Amino acid sequence: AITPDGSKVISNTASSVRVWDVSTGKSLAVLKGDQDVFLSIAITPDGSKVISGSMDSGSMDKTLRVWDIATGESLAVLEGHQDGVTSIAITPDGSQAISGSGDGTLRVWDIATGESLAVLEGHQDGVTSIAITPDGSKVISGSWDGTVRVWDINTGESLAILEGHQGEVASIAITPDGSKVISGSGDNTLRVWDIATGESLAVLEGHQGGFLSLAITPDGSQAISGSGDGTLRVWDIATGESLAVLEGHQSWVWSLAITPDGSQAISGSGDGTLRVWDIATGESLAVLEGHQDAVASIAITPDRSKIISGSADGTLRVWPATWQGWLEVGCNRLRLHSSWVRAPLEPPSEEREIALEAVRTCERLVWSNEQLTMNN
Repeated sequence: AITPDGSKVISNTASSVRVWDVSTGKSLAVLKGDQDVFLSIAITPDGSKVISGSMDSGSMDKTLRVWDIATGESLAVLEGHQDGVTSIAITPDGSQAISGSGDGTLRVWDIATGESLAVLEGHQDGVTSIAITPDGSKVISGSWDGTVRVWDINTGESLAILEGHQGEVASIAITPDGSKVISGSGDNTLRVWDIATGESLAVLEGHQGGFLSLAITPDGSQAISGSGDGTLRVWDIATGESLAVLEGHQSWVWSLAITPDGSQAISGSGDGTLRVWDIATGESLAVLEGHQDAVASIAITPDRSKIISGSADGTLRVWPATWQGWLEVGCNRLRLHSSWVRAPLEPPSEEREIALEAVRTCERLVWSNEQLTMNN
């Protein structure tokens, strides 16, 4: 997660939460309490606090913690869940946090006092994902029980149960106007729902695997999904039509982010790479290689200058988000793997000449280095 000003990134690992300086790559603070496994984090809109949730793996800890980002101090411990915390969301005004748990409940918390304001009960299995409407009045949850529920945050009332999926609901996303929610399921489909009525507006079919990532363009017209089949798809939300299939990854698409202008999508995969896609054309613009394991999370700085990725290899990487930066990364990689084109071949092949010219071109380019590696 990135602070609203884009200066810091917060990462969660199995045993700690860390605060990093995006510009320098330095670790500013290690936030570590008695929690077992940190699975979920969320940053308040003013960028002053981060809330972490513990995913129980045999210990007694099933809490959330509120941390001061500037000092690293633990401000509050939020207790009440009977199983691990799987997801956290914060209201737009920054006053309340909502957590989803493996115990099948959601809880509403007062961030300032740490008080549990409401317990939202109804799911028959663990909560996998939650999202809050832009006006802060409702929270929507997806569950292993295959349903999506709409809740009133102020009263705790269950307003609607959205049923239709034949598998667990793994991801949800709300349109910017707050009128629709899209859910991705293990049944290989997405569904578009009307939040006010609970009506299923469309079933989006085409993927051959379940969903781990889902995002909506800033104008609310399109959804991008990442699947276990290794592809992404671009969908027209109004019609349910599949507009493009983005192919290139060699494994699950674990993470996904869309640039603030809605023109590009960045995906992270189990193959260890990130790919940058042109949403309008479906073209793969860049492949960012360096991680040694699955890319589990992606964020874009507010000024769109950098892409930050977190991986199961235990590192964060900061990548350029410009053509200039991608050229530099590509040139560096080409130089490292270009020994074969320098070997004497008789007669010279057309491919060899093209590769040699690419090396010469890259060697003439002088760019400032934008890529940092931040080790745990």
